[in-house]
Amino acid sequence: MSKVQTRMGTHWDWVVAALLPIAFLAPFLNKPVHIDDTAYIVIAKHILEDPLDYYGVSLNWDGTERPVHEWHASPPLANFYLALIGGLFGWKEWVLHVGFLLPAMLAGLSTYALARRFCKRPLLACAATICAPAFVVSGTSLMLDMWLLALFVGALALWVEGFERGQTRWLIAACGVAGLAMWTKYFGVALVPLFVLYGALKFSRPKWWLACLLIPISMIAVEQTWCYYHYGHLLFRNVADVVFDQRIQNRSMWAWLLIGFAFTGGCTFSIMQLGAVLWKGRVRLLGLLIWVAFALVLAGLGRAGNGVLTGGI
Repeated sequence: MSKVQTRMGTHWDWVVAALLPIAFLAPFLNKPVHIDDTAYIVIAKHILEDPLDYYGVSLNWDGTERPVHEWHASPPLANFYLALIGGLFGWKEWVLHVGFLLPAMLAGLSTYALARRFCKRPLLACAATICAPAFVVSGTSLMLDMWLLALFVGALALWVEGFERGQTRWLIAACGVAGLAMWTKYFGVALVPLFVLYGALKFSRPKWWLACLLIPISMIAVEQTWCYYHYGHLLFRNVADVVFDQRIQNRSMWAWLLIGFAFTGGCTFSIMQLGAVLWKGRVRLLGLLIWVAFALVLAGLGRAGNGVLTGGI
């Protein structure tokens, strides 16, 4: 195998990275609509009727019927994609889930593309990501999570590739994808400081690449301007309302710890499993001790009371 093939990965590696998510998610293609999927479908159907007023429909989501733009805390890109799938192929559950295999495949490819620049086993890193419980759970929903992951990691992969190749078009593409991530969920704005940090590590002083960051910044500015013009307020405000929701603030410290450990386990469990194979010597022992410590903490939190997650709500 040539050095170029080693760096770029073989064709079969790319094929596996794309198809592995399908292997994990295919058994759930007939999964019933649940949790926030319902709201996303209602919004998507409304988009087909009035795409410019994408959050103009009203829903009773918290006990009172209100327009979606008053409480929804994310941009509409995933809703538009769902509208595209439903409008073209129908609204059967298995059809919608098949449509959402696309972002899962892109997430696998993006993870592999990024990992091959930082480790010797990029396909294993890709597999660890896909095997994570959080990936499988998010991949069986009709919400924005998988699109955000695919676009977020894809933007990072393109940004790194641009610096490695020394080609501006990769950086421009990265910033365009970053803007799409911001149109999927506002957490995508975290890509801007990540881009700056990586660029600063590559160059001691600011360079021309900083101008590329105007692309995602302009994209989120356009989205927020449209929201303010059309709905009279910024959707960022809805995010703040969620963060400072009094019901959430009343949760106990034990509830927050349990929620934090649950998300940590859901995202890193597969990596901890692989640690027994990849780590050696003292590092393997340290990983085992951390794993045992997590188990003991979770057991202690479980004894703190059955209402630890719902207390105060």
